[in-house]
This record gives sequence, structure tokens and C-alpha cells, in this order.
Amino acid sequence: MTSDFPRHCGCALATPGALEHQPHTKLSQSVWTFEITGGSDFQVYFRNNPPVEHNGVRTLWKMVGSWLDTLVVRTLFESHGAKVEVTTETQNQQQARIRGGFEAP
Repeated sequence: MTSDFPRHCGCALATPGALEHQPHTKLSQSVWTFEITGGSDFQVYFRNNPPVEHNGVRTLWKMVGSWLDTLVVRTLFESHGAKVEVTTETQNQQQARIRGGFEAP
């Protein structure tokens, strides 16, 4: 696979057909769920997250990262012709207090 995408987001080719992604920031990390449908088969490896192995049909995958990370990842998946839906998980106020994090909206 050859493209400008890896240089654009700071990714480096790990193996043919696979990318290793360095998350852009540690700030505002959330858990994101990606529903990937259609497109071509691909494998992608992201540091500190499970690998993605999309078979071209349907894949559900979760990652921890910032909203900026999700934009980069979504663009990568869409570059393989896939349709991508992204959702995030939120925590309620009690969970935020227990975890010492920010209050839920």
C-alpha cells in the first residue's frame, strides 16, 4: 500500500497492508466504537489498542483515543472504501467522581 496518508498522520508502515498509528494526544481520551462495513480487506495496528482485521463485510472495533485520533482512523478506514460509524461511551456523574475525572454532561 502506498499513499500520503501514513506521512500525514505520523503513521509508519508496520508490514505490507498494515499501519502502526501513534495516538496524537493523551488528553481527552475516550473509548470509541467503530462499526466498519464494506470496502476492501485490511489489517491495521494501533499502539496501545487492539489490532483491526476487517474482512470487507462488517467489523466492530473499540479504541481508546482522542476525537482527533478518531478522525484520522476514520479517514484511514474510509480510504479502503468502508462505511464507518463512530460512537463514544460516556460515564455518568457517579463514575466520574469515582474515577476522579470530568463530570458527565
